[in-house]
Amino acid sequence: MAESYLTFTEHLEELRWCLLRSLLAVVVVSTVCYFFSDAILAFMVAPLKQSLRPGQNLIGTTVTEAFFTEIKVALSAGVLFSSPVVFFEIWRFVRPGLVGNEKNLVVPFVLCATSFFVGGAYFCYRVVLPVAFLYFIEQYGTIGVTPAIRLGEYFFFFFVWYWRSE
Repeated sequence: MAESYLTFTEHLEELRWCLLRSLLAVVVVSTVCYFFSDAILAFMVAPLKQSLRPGQNLIGTTVTEAFFTEIKVALSAGVLFSSPVVFFEIWRFVRPGLVGNEKNLVVPFVLCATSFFVGGAYFCYRVVLPVAFLYFIEQYGTIGVTPAIRLGEYFFFFFVWYWRSE
């Protein structure tokens, strides 16, 4: 099999197409996730609701907070659920530079990368977030304050911890 070499501009063209396919996957999956954003948000809020006392809940303080939170939820879920496509596109770009048996690792790479990505998210959701929420909610009690947690701030907190677990 004859090896072919790409020029610098051909490499840039290939990179451009890999990025565009990855972006398209994220956009398409995010659009689908938007229609399920209420269910996804309920799933995200579940660890916090376990830590709150009865009657306590998330609050919204701006007119657009719920809408933009749904957009952020859909985009974040889109990135998560399109990660196998993104990992595959990364592999497609890197693969021509590899030699010999290294090229046969595409399936294990995509499966392992996706498994570790989803596994880290699951670990964060089931272990890290419940412990963190219990601790932070208890801190309100130590100073005698009732927590009123904003939806937008919760979303930011959730994803800061989520991405740190990856």
